[in-house]
Amino acid sequence: MNSFVILEKAPEVGGTWWYNKYPGCACDIPSHLYSFSFCPKYDWSKVYPTQPEILQYLKDVTQKYQLYPHIRFNRPVQDASWDGQWRVRTATGELYVSQFLVLGVGALHVPSYPMGHNQFVGRMVHTGEWDPTIDLKDKTVAFVGSGASAVQAVPEVAKTAKQVYVFQRTASWVSEKKDGAYGRLFSWALKWVPGVRQLLRWFYYWRGELFFRLVFTPTQPKTNRDDIEGKLTQRIHDEVKDKSLWDDLTPKYMVGCKRVLISNDYYKSFNEPNVKFIPRHVDSFGDHSVTSKGEKYDVDVVVCATGFKVGRGLQFVHGKDGKDMEEQWNDCQAAHHGITVPNFPNAFILLGPGTALGHNSVVWMIEVQLSYIIQLMTHMRKAGHAVCEVKNDVWAKSVAENQKGLENKVWQRNIGWYQNKQGKLYTLWRGQTFSYWWTCRTPRFNDFYFA
Repeated sequence: MNSFVILEKAPEVGGTWWYNKYPGCACDIPSHLYSFSFCPKYDWSKVYPTQPEILQYLKDVTQKYQLYPHIRFNRPVQDASWDGQWRVRTATGELYVSQFLVLGVGALHVPSYPMGHNQFVGRMVHTGEWDPTIDLKDKTVAFVGSGASAVQAVPEVAKTAKQVYVFQRTASWVSEKKDGAYGRLFSWALKWVPGVRQLLRWFYYWRGELFFRLVFTPTQPKTNRDDIEGKLTQRIHDEVKDKSLWDDLTPKYMVGCKRVLISNDYYKSFNEPNVKFIPRHVDSFGDHSVTSKGEKYDVDVVVCATGFKVGRGLQFVHGKDGKDMEEQWNDCQAAHHGITVPNFPNAFILLGPGTALGHNSVVWMIEVQLSYIIQLMTHMRKAGHAVCEVKNDVWAKSVAENQKGLENKVWQRNIGWYQNKQGKLYTLWRGQTFSYWWTCRTPRFNDFYFA
């Protein structure tokens, strides 16, 4: 397939690894698993890859497979509408007409800012839209949020900032980061000794699948979870000197309800004299201050580590009846195997609703989805079909099966970004990743209308 174009709103490839450039940014999935199976990188520098190394890897893959000529950078899509084919308009005025539309926008790319943030007239930056030119040296910095990006950024910012305030709304479980550099001999073995790299990749993969069984399924022996929570709680006691912080740093929900984070220096940063932990959310913003529970803090810079508007990126896609995808979903995104949606013919979603993970590599999920999509396209070409659309009853059954499988998981115990405002889980896959592969290994062509 050579007749395709990739519309990218950024000036370079990388997606989340281009936008997220905050200090300490790294992946929490091992490097040899967070990479494409068809394009291994033998010389990853360490167990957990950093943002610059992942970004360079993606550039190298793009170059190797000669994709750059097909990419149109700085082309945010303004509208994609179906009228028998897909008509895609960019914000820069171009019109592209295509048979297929593959949506690789991701679920976590529209930054969520705290209410009232525009009242602050000082420097404000979101970790998902980091400005590398920002100078935090000798500045007073407020971190609003204490999730995945804050756990990585706080220790790094504390090295140069004059004062760092960390405002926590909800505590996170933070595990040890078993990181380390790969030596030259081991890297050589990965490249030249048959099977070594694949064994390492499978080790990390099955370790993640075991984590799913131990943590996400409440039917597992309670002692397993109690043991994990006990060890994670003990880490707080061992690494944070101020005992008065222990209780506030300890989550009040079961481990696994939210993503378990990894860091070796987050807790230790609260021992530094220039880092103050505040176990309250920010109520309001002033010109050069933030206020929490009536207490005002003067700051130079606000860092919003407040996550993203989940799945709020497909309002521009309009189906057969003119409705956009978000309007049809009505606050509860759902797709057949996370890929196809009724009324949106020849449109396919990568990492769509119901396919997010809390334990393993989404790169695996993307490869499974791409195989599924390519098989559908190949079938259409061989059979002479021009249009493919999932049947509504198939879509409904698929969504119901995923919801049923989520009923006995720990995610039902906590309201977080995995759930919508009504408390319904819609973002996650119900099981382990190999079960997703089995489900999507071959499309059932009877599940679709073809024309």
